[in-house]
Amino acid sequence: MKYIKRITNPLERRRVQYGYSQVDISKLLEINQSQYSRIEKGETDPSKHIKKLSKIFNCKPNEVF
Repeated sequence: MKYIKRITNPLERRRVQYGYSQVDISKLLEINQSQYSRIEKGETDPSKHIKKLSKIFNCKPNEVF
C-alpha cells in the first residue's frame, strides 16, 4: 500500500496540485529555493511575492494562503 502524505500547508498544497517543485516556484519568483522554502514554512514574510504567487496559482492574492 502506498503512503500518501497529507499536506496541511495551503501554499505547499497549491504548489503540489499544480505540479510544481519548490525549485520551479523559486525560479518563477526569481529567488533561490531555500528562500522559497522559508516562505512555505512561514519563516519569511511572503508579502512582496503575493502578487506573483497569485498569478502562478491563478487565484486572487488573498487566496494564496
